[in-house]
Amino acid sequence: MNFSISLAKTEYTSYKDSELNYNIQNKNLSLLLFGTLYIHNYQLFKKLIFVKISHFDNMT
Repeated sequence: MNFSISLAKTEYTSYKDSELNYNIQNKNLSLLLFGTLYIHNYQLFKKLIFVKISHFDNMT
């Protein structure tokens, strides 16, 4: 869990490079890392949408 969180904090380009390296070494590992990062980004995206909607309600 700590590894996936630290991976999500890295830059997008460095993640792409590591994804290609893991894909060459082990396809299952790269799919697992991509899945955890996708879920983490989706949760952040939902949180940003909630903040924008609540901020818009406060403006009106």
